Amino acid sequence: MLINAFGSLLFVILFLVRVNQGLQGSLAAWFLAAQSGLAAVRIVFRKPASKTAPWPIQAIAWLSAVTPLAMTISTTAPYLAIPGLALSIWSLAAVGDSFSIAPSDRGLVQRGPYRFLRHPMYAGELLSLLGVLVSKPLLWNWIVLAAFAASVYIRIVAEEALLEGYYRYTRSVKWKLIPLVW
Repeated sequence: MLINAFGSLLFVILFLVRVNQGLQGSLAAWFLAAQSGLAAVRIVFRKPASKTAPWPIQAIAWLSAVTPLAMTISTTAPYLAIPGLALSIWSLAAVGDSFSIAPSDRGLVQRGPYRFLRHPMYAGELLSLLGVLVSKPLLWNWIVLAAFAASVYIRIVAEEALLEGYYRYTRSVKWKLIPLVW
């Protein structure tokens, strides 16, 4: 419970920072503000979980949530990240009160982008980080992206093991993360 309060506070702070950046003229900052603000609200107002991942997986999930903040960005990076951010925001809106940073079963979501991809929020986050990487292909950014991708894989495996009815869902939504690939 304490980590969720801290996490929500972190997202509120990120929201305020991004709004300030948006007021200074950054279009991408408004997308980041929407993402952070919606995450903060979703953490506070969500239904209880019927099952949750063990604490080491929860810790990895929370580290994963803040890992993108370690990337070094360029002035063009935010614009290249917008398509991924848009997908993440759409996913956050669709997931509703089932949202959680740490893997848990709060009900299987099958609306919005979840009709096309089983993990669209992660797909959007990865796409936005690829935009950052393209604009600033530093070794450090490659390392951060690799760490983020590994943590996302761990989160996906944990979520899939927890969600009731997930196997049935895989028969109707073929793609896990990347359309036509995986």
